[in-house]
Amino acid sequence: MAAYAILAALLATQHMAMAGAATALLAMRIGTSGLQRLVMSINQLYEQALFFNDWRRACNEAELRAMTTEGKSITGPFRAMEVRRVSYWYPGTKVPAVRDVSLSVRPGEVVALVGENGSGKSTLAKIMAGLYVAQAGSVYWNGIDIARANRHEMFQHIALLTQDFKHYPFTARSNITISDTRKSDDVNALKDAVSYADLECLFNSLAHGWDTVLDRTFRGGQELSGGQWQRIALARAHFRDADLVICDEPTSSLDPKSEIQAFEKLRALADSGKSVLLITHRLASARHAEQVVVLAKGRVVDIGAPEELLGRPGTFRDLYMMQAAEFGQADLPL
Repeated sequence: MAAYAILAALLATQHMAMAGAATALLAMRIGTSGLQRLVMSINQLYEQALFFNDWRRACNEAELRAMTTEGKSITGPFRAMEVRRVSYWYPGTKVPAVRDVSLSVRPGEVVALVGENGSGKSTLAKIMAGLYVAQAGSVYWNGIDIARANRHEMFQHIALLTQDFKHYPFTARSNITISDTRKSDDVNALKDAVSYADLECLFNSLAHGWDTVLDRTFRGGQELSGGQWQRIALARAHFRDADLVICDEPTSSLDPKSEIQAFEKLRALADSGKSVLLITHRLASARHAEQVVVLAKGRVVDIGAPEELLGRPGTFRDLYMMQAAEFGQADLPL
């Protein structure tokens, strides 16, 4: 503004010719434009430097948290998974999501994790699955600390069935066999998984059977309902044939009849020697469990058999009675 004012004053007092003033004005505008570009470039460079620093910190953090792929080999049949005084904090939080938790899972057992929202159930399940690395305490598979175990071998022993499972835009066959691509051509294993999830009628109704693309974006593709997708996820978990199946609210989209059947099938997995870690808000389903672990604010506040927990005052009994009251019953037996 000062430069423009001086230029105007020079013109008014006839100390500068009009041609010279026009040239000076053009030079000022070109200089101003160049200065703006310089400032914008410096600002962009500063922003990119911030992103680069974030990337470097993320890489350093990933190296600290990553499970080794050259660790101890996990071989032999599954004997036990033991969680010993595990704690975990999410970045930027002061209160741990899981605090000093200990429990064990044996072959053929159904262990139910129950508690209110935010009690740490899903976080604990991800720690046990090896997706999160505990910041305190350890998780042992057959006596081997999974933080020092071979990562790929560890994951081969675990199947994870969550609420937000993926809807892959693949064929119906691939949506099941993707859980273990090593045996994707095993037709018998696929048929067993389809039978386990009661998907025969669904697959027979699809335009191209198992080769139907489950996405309407593609020509000839079909879309499934939420309950049908949940059955696909159940079949996917069964096809993996893992020693430990972690289920995080696996029946949230199923109708009551299908839900009961799904829990019976999870119980059947345990009867066949598999272990099931079940996260559920529907406490009546805890009747399938040998052990119920009650969490509150990241801590284990009670643990025991379902009948044992119902027989004494505590969080599990209170929550159970609240749900029973929804059906107009003072006591809904297991």
